[in-house]
Amino acid sequence: PENVMRFGSRWKLIDLDGCLQGGDAKVSRGAFTPLYAAPELAAFSLDDRSEVASIEPTGAMDVWAAGVVLLDVLVRGAALLETKASYDSAGLFEEEDVPLEGCYRWLDDPAPLDLEGLVAPGAPGAELLRRDTELRDLLRRLL
Repeated sequence: PENVMRFGSRWKLIDLDGCLQGGDAKVSRGAFTPLYAAPELAAFSLDDRSEVASIEPTGAMDVWAAGVVLLDVLVRGAALLETKASYDSAGLFEEEDVPLEGCYRWLDDPAPLDLEGLVAPGAPGAELLRRDTELRDLLRRLL
């Protein structure tokens, strides 16, 4: 992810101005990074019938985002390539009523996540993901 930076031998998380603390904080539609959006944020973004303009952030949303970051680091950015491509082009061609609607519909799908299907064939780390059941189990619990 673009906000994880290396400074010498240390890794730092930067650009935290959009962080919210639970309680009175609310997440508005479109006020989050779609690629790291948890399924409940996707469902919220798709629900255009709702009069609710924002939802309360939860720890589960952070756990999901951490899982996406872990998967992305493991395969060196080769996860979710179609989603990333649609995210990059959505800003250029805002043709959908809900930007990234396809991505949100995929996230909102209750079917179990196919981890291997999220990773480009031959990607670094893909073989480790295929072989290491503990790593797959961890990612499934996060995602």
